Amino acid sequence: MANRRLELMAEITLLESTGEAGELTRNIMRSRLLPVKAEGDGAHIA
Repeated sequence: MANRRLELMAEITLLESTGEAGELTRNIMRSRLLPVKAEGDGAHIA
């Protein structure tokens, strides 16, 4: 199962993070709509 997930993920194009995305992530986290431990989720939302 894990190998299949890795195969599927190999086809995904990774996007570069921009300064604007970082700023949006910080704003999301400052809003406290997400818990501190969910900063990665905040970045995905941004």
